[in-house]
Amino acid sequence: MRLVPISSLLLAGLLIACAGSETEPNEQPTAAPEGSTAPGPVGAGDPLVPWAGNPGYDVIRYDWRLSVDPSSGELSGTAVLTATALENLDSISLDYAGPTPEAVFVDGVKVEFDYSSPKLELPADIEAGNGFTVEALLNGTPASGSGFGWIHRGDLVYTVALLPGDTASWVPLNDTPKDPAVFSVMVDAGAGSVAVASGTPATSNGETTWETPMAVSEFGMAVGDFEQRRVVSVSRPQITMWTPAGPVPPNEEAIDDQIGGMLSYLESFLGPFPFPTLGVTKLDGLPGANSTPGQIFLGVFGRLTVAHELAHQWIGGSVGTESSRDSWLREGLPEYLAVSWVAEQEEVSPEGRLRSMYERIAPSTRAPRDVDDPGDRSDDAIFVRGPLAVYALHVALGDESFRAGLAQLTAEYEGRSISTENFIDVMQAQTEVDVSAVMSPWIDDEELPPFP
Repeated sequence: MRLVPISSLLLAGLLIACAGSETEPNEQPTAAPEGSTAPGPVGAGDPLVPWAGNPGYDVIRYDWRLSVDPSSGELSGTAVLTATALENLDSISLDYAGPTPEAVFVDGVKVEFDYSSPKLELPADIEAGNGFTVEALLNGTPASGSGFGWIHRGDLVYTVALLPGDTASWVPLNDTPKDPAVFSVMVDAGAGSVAVASGTPATSNGETTWETPMAVSEFGMAVGDFEQRRVVSVSRPQITMWTPAGPVPPNEEAIDDQIGGMLSYLESFLGPFPFPTLGVTKLDGLPGANSTPGQIFLGVFGRLTVAHELAHQWIGGSVGTESSRDSWLREGLPEYLAVSWVAEQEEVSPEGRLRSMYERIAPSTRAPRDVDDPGDRSDDAIFVRGPLAVYALHVALGDESFRAGLAQLTAEYEGRSISTENFIDVMQAQTEVDVSAVMSPWIDDEELPPFP
């Protein structure tokens, strides 16, 4: 999740964890999340956070039963993961940078653990192919970040993840998009507060559990004083808007009437909406937006922002991206579709908006796939050049092949993460055009190719 400049009418926007907000033309990306490049053991090898992720096992599901005090920011409860060993394990490593756990159990047996942020190391004796569980008892107040991880502001707590390792700032897990799993989370918000989270909600005996398969580990939640309303104009997915208590501004109510059109437009490219329900939560103070599977967190309610975040339900939510090197795709495809939808509403061609974006960054940028600094996740190479690369592909393939390729992508990789190479392979199957030749100048070179 993330901060980002995105563009429409030369607008730069701050996006978080999949996000977009309509702002002023010269706004620059904010600083990258603290700790995202912290040194540590070798992990899954992301170029920006090489320590995040842990080899040797495959997580099947997470079961978290949590209590959050939005006044103090305190977190308590249990975090359980169920996994299968991929090799003989004499230890289990988890990503974690929160308060020291009260206790940790492996297969129900309490173990001594070694905790040195950002890793929680546990002794084990597990043969390859065997399943195991890890349960951590949590009780403490995670450090509140300035924009990522665990955020506590007044009587509001929410979480934001842009890079692997951000979710691990408050809960132990295998924090990598290379290990998809089912997340099942119940959050006790206490009297007078409401909890919302990623996933599909199911309520039993007055307790709500949020559950969903997640291609990435960017779970999001918010605890605060929210009121809900249904978007009655859309039958599927069932959409619930969560807003701070009090009157709803007219511009936010207007979005209710536009979401159905946004979804129809996006489905014409990406296929059926990937989740049975969708929550849209307004967070005062969030400087952008954060789209997670089945739940979008918005700091602003602009049309471009909402369309971008809805597109992230497919790309970033149902289908993740494997690495920071693929961020151009993770953000570029949703942004291109959002810009195109806005242009359609205004009954103009998106070409003019895209050309303005091109002229803004010409003649060159950082090559989008060359990433070595956290700021590279949130710059113009991602949020301006990325959508231009997608537009170039759309022009080269033609509308029919482009749409067919995207629909195939979301169907084939549902619940998994993709690389740029996977994306190119899927699109190549739809056309005789050399997709790599089209894409490489846009994503591998510094100099911009000619405008499509």
